[in-house]
Amino acid sequence: MKYGPSLAITRPRRPLGASTPQPSVLSQTGLVAHLFPSGGGHTVNGSDRVTVANNLGSEGDPVGGATTGPTQLTDAAGNTFWRIEGSEFLTLPASISFDIRSTAVFFVGRIYRGNAVASVFDIGSSGAGNTSRPVMSIDKGSSNDQFISCGIRRGLDATNPEFFLAGSQLQVFAGISRTTANGGVRLISNTEAENFAQTYVSFSGTGGEIGRQPHSSANGGYFDLYEIAIYNIELSDAVADANASAMKTKWNIHDFTNRLILEGDSITDGIGGTADHENPGAVLSEPGGAYELPGWLVYTSAFSGSRVSTMITRRDATSSPFSFAHFPGRNVAAAMTGRNDASSAGDSEYSPTTSGSKDRGSEIVDALVGFYNTTTTGVLQRGFEAYALTPIASSSAFEDAFAQMRTEMAASTFLDDCNANGGDAFDGLLTVVQTEKHTVDGDRIFDTVADASDTNWYWTDQTHLEPAGSEQLAALIHAAVTA
Repeated sequence: MKYGPSLAITRPRRPLGASTPQPSVLSQTGLVAHLFPSGGGHTVNGSDRVTVANNLGSEGDPVGGATTGPTQLTDAAGNTFWRIEGSEFLTLPASISFDIRSTAVFFVGRIYRGNAVASVFDIGSSGAGNTSRPVMSIDKGSSNDQFISCGIRRGLDATNPEFFLAGSQLQVFAGISRTTANGGVRLISNTEAENFAQTYVSFSGTGGEIGRQPHSSANGGYFDLYEIAIYNIELSDAVADANASAMKTKWNIHDFTNRLILEGDSITDGIGGTADHENPGAVLSEPGGAYELPGWLVYTSAFSGSRVSTMITRRDATSSPFSFAHFPGRNVAAAMTGRNDASSAGDSEYSPTTSGSKDRGSEIVDALVGFYNTTTTGVLQRGFEAYALTPIASSSAFEDAFAQMRTEMAASTFLDDCNANGGDAFDGLLTVVQTEKHTVDGDRIFDTVADASDTNWYWTDQTHLEPAGSEQLAALIHAAVTA
């Protein structure tokens, strides 16, 4: 039998920032744009918006709007970066000519959320009124999977797609296109590289945008940019790999040894008072942060509106990270759900039990057993360590259901049903994490209806978390995983 610790922690003191890194030493031939936020020389207005970016490449400086330029921020390690949250972007000069079959993009950053097509760099510019094509983007599939993409080639198509997932940790991504269809494209994630056939049919354009697909406001990026290099020539494998390696070394980016998949609903996804970049996954991967997990790919599979059945559908999709080969170290899944199952949204699945009732809570736990323990497809059958988080407090409408869930998940019979109790097939692989026992400065914050009304931690809807609450949920996960 295995249960997570009852945590009593105080607010952490973040470490002092490290010395400012220098830009990566890259090949200079064809390097038209090289942006390095930590290097200075940028024009930033009173709202911390980047209006002119100092270009270390051969062409002119990219520009941003007074309200649409990226926001300049500093992480816990002391690194300056630019945040793009769906509507921010930088425009490259129209004097730069690109051919989509001889363009290369090298990106160091953190992807904390994806769109259907979350653009990193596109040829073309809405300001110039010309047509555009995405060169590098982070594409989200129907199963909430996020992969690096160059043109029409996604990391999902790779021999080892698990390495091309866009997690929220600092990572090197590169997309290198070739002049012929057969040459295609080379994708790089840290030091994992693979060549693919054809990117786009031939396309040429001038200028470009970082962070947005021109003419399509729906395809804005959601990422933190630490460094980006853009070439308008074809690069060899050797040059491309050397560039990626230089970036990885300069930013002290760890190889992925371990993997953490975060499952659940909008509470884990980061909705409500919590901004997109402040979900638990982002907290667990902030460079220099108190809860950073170095060497881990931290991947948020959770999505707004999810129920247990939705999590199972994602788990079993061919594009799901649960379906890929394991990393050499630990492969961990942490899941918290219940809010949508316990509401009227779950009535069709749990009828005739009443939303919010104890009976509904029991049925949700039965469904969770199927998430963890199903022949061949369960999280445990797939070889993952699993952490089952009890639901955090919510409004009084869900009090009975959540109390029942907490009671049943803490009982030995839950581990029995998951075949994870002492002597069972998955003994030691399933840990129940009792969120209601988590304390800050000696006080519980996720336990009662009164806790859910505390706007220091919760949003006003008594369901979603403010940034401080999201950080504490990350602290709880971190303590359980590293215990």
